[in-house]
Amino acid sequence: MNNEPENQMPVQGVSLEELVEHDGESLIDATKSIDLVQNVQISMDVVVGAAKLSVGELFDLKNGSVISIDRDASAPLDLVFDGKVVARGYLVAAGENFGIQIANSES
Repeated sequence: MNNEPENQMPVQGVSLEELVEHDGESLIDATKSIDLVQNVQISMDVVVGAAKLSVGELFDLKNGSVISIDRDASAPLDLVFDGKVVARGYLVAAGENFGIQIANSES
């Protein structure tokens, strides 16, 4: 009996040339790279904080219950892209909606 998986294709090695600078300039123009993706939509999460509750506390919640979170009321909120905090800011009114006023960006 053959233990080889069916429809398995052989693996071939690939040789890639190393990208080098030409006349002191990068081969990849960052401006053009940004132009390619500047209209791509991404999701941003605004994280206020977190709380831990027991199952019993969860079932005891009712209208008007207050859950205390792990962040001081005057602390900035986290702006999160792809699971990473990229900036912090404060909640503001932006017309009829909420907005975030950037306080500092993460490096």
